[in-house]
Amino acid sequence: MIAGMKIRFATFVLGALLLAACGGGNSSDGSAGTIAPVSQSSVVPTSSVAPTSSVVPTALPATLESTEPPSESSVPTSSTSSETSLPASGSSDPTPSSVSESDSETSQPTVDLTALYKDEIDEMIRVTERIRGLKFLTPPKVILLDQESFTERMSGGSDEEFFEDIEAEEAMYKLLGLIEPDASLRQIYTGRSGSGVRGFYDSAEEEVVVPIRGTGIGIDERLTLVHELTHVLTDQHFNYAEKSNELVRNNDTEGIFALSAMIEGDAVEVQKRYFDEEVTEEELAQLNEPQPAPSNPPDASNTDAPSERSDSGGLSGNFRIPQFLGDQFSFPYGYGSNFLRSLVGRDATDIDPLNDEDFQKINQAYLNPPVSTEQIYFSKKYPLDTPLDVDHRIADLPDYELVETNTWGASSLATMFDQVLNYRFPDSSIPAEELTPTAILLLSPNRPAVKGWGGDRYSLWFNGSDVAFVMTYRGDEASDAEELSEALQKYISTGMNVGEAEVSGDTVTWSSTEDGEDFAWLSVEGDTLRFVATSDPAVGAKLVAFYEAA
Repeated sequence: MIAGMKIRFATFVLGALLLAACGGGNSSDGSAGTIAPVSQSSVVPTSSVAPTSSVVPTALPATLESTEPPSESSVPTSSTSSETSLPASGSSDPTPSSVSESDSETSQPTVDLTALYKDEIDEMIRVTERIRGLKFLTPPKVILLDQESFTERMSGGSDEEFFEDIEAEEAMYKLLGLIEPDASLRQIYTGRSGSGVRGFYDSAEEEVVVPIRGTGIGIDERLTLVHELTHVLTDQHFNYAEKSNELVRNNDTEGIFALSAMIEGDAVEVQKRYFDEEVTEEELAQLNEPQPAPSNPPDASNTDAPSERSDSGGLSGNFRIPQFLGDQFSFPYGYGSNFLRSLVGRDATDIDPLNDEDFQKINQAYLNPPVSTEQIYFSKKYPLDTPLDVDHRIADLPDYELVETNTWGASSLATMFDQVLNYRFPDSSIPAEELTPTAILLLSPNRPAVKGWGGDRYSLWFNGSDVAFVMTYRGDEASDAEELSEALQKYISTGMNVGEAEVSGDTVTWSSTEDGEDFAWLSVEGDTLRFVATSDPAVGAKLVAFYEAA
């Protein structure tokens, strides 16, 4: 599923999140926020919603990859695709020649929005070049659509390859207690792609697509354009789309997520400088105004929907997503920005936009991009602290299909602990008023899942109903494996549907005591931890026997 995916970078919930990032809105500092990429598991971290090709992070499917919405390669990209209904009260009236002769008197006139706003697009191209300090090698292709046409493109180009293993992935998240038993992962993914996207860069088609949400090119559209044009600009100079696709082919989700963080963080920093230099007080007020609802919001009538988040880590409109997935989607933006700012020598108290010299330093990072989310959390570990080799043995399970073998990743471990154990705030002594967006970003990596991560691999099996999950984790030191084991024991007992824990030496087993309960097992040996979880206890026992014999 992952190998065939392209990568795309999208901008989500731009207005409110950028305000948080820039010190506007309700934020008391100017910290790096979370502008809009899933776990690095089988879902797409890499960019399914966040990187730039046609991707999804691994947690989304196993890459958004920055996790991106489904691929839109099937959507026509000719100039006709930019013909849309003229905004209700657009700032510019179309000339008579722009109205289709075939339109009846009762038809809504159509206008090529890309042509109509060509001057504004050209200006945003020049501004992006000036701020980023690079020139486009070839003119970027920008397509403007009205909101309805944009939504149709987002939903109409769904790539079924993206959803190939959606049932297995959904079963895995339910087994791990990350989504509710009655949740639909497909609905979560498709709903997210349609409700919170402000625009995207499709590297496969080499085009930026942005909706006109109001009556013309306003501050929201300009901020989106400068973000997405930054993706085009850096892709042209550093060819990161090719790097991303190579990581996808190598099934290196952790590398994809790390690369997407650098790419998204770069675009966020360009946005922040544009915001600082170009946004007026009047435009700032516009950003604070309620945004128009999506043309076709997901069905919000399901009162049995799982517990979900509604803060800035999620999506705009009526759609919400579970905290774990929301944090995975958001990871590349806030943490990517923090990584780059730290890389160029900015400390947490420095909220000024990056300058020309800073962006020159960032250019060098593209030549040797980060390879793990651990490096994104801790920039001092970049570039020398690379993932360790992991001896991950794969069992043969009769009647099960081996769906995925990949890296779960430091960020996925961290965010799953955040959801179930509230590890986002490890130091409860810090006053609530001091938990600014910057403080949260700086504090949250200090948990066992991240600070001792040396490497991991996981495998996922599925037989159509039951699921089996095995992870092999290697800590930097033996103490790191022990520390993660303690956290996982709390996680399993708190968040998973298992019975009582039975401890025997360096192993802990959660065997079923009644029908419907799942199975879990942990074992630590030196710097290595193994974690087995299954919905069928009999299969769990077979996996334990396999690893104990090995």
